Amino acid sequence: MVEGSSESSSGARRRLVVSAERVFELARHLTERDREIARRLYDQQVLTTDQLTLLYFSSTRRAQDRLLFLYRERVVDRFYPPSRFGAGKPQAH
Repeated sequence: MVEGSSESSSGARRRLVVSAERVFELARHLTERDREIARRLYDQQVLTTDQLTLLYFSSTRRAQDRLLFLYRERVVDRFYPPSRFGAGKPQAH
């Protein structure tokens, strides 16, 4: 997962414009761990869900749930690298 914008299947970039009020509202819901994840992603640019799990979470499921929350709130972004046909869905980055 990485901060920034992503391309959807239509090729349009996800809008990341948010109001100041939304930023303040979101800040109340972020934990110190969430902030540390955002800082680490800013520094590293790309980390996999497995890497973030090892660094910050006690289980993969907890990591997936929280990272989905952070994605939906536009704190982080994600992408799936291309893979060969029939190889299954790659891990989110």
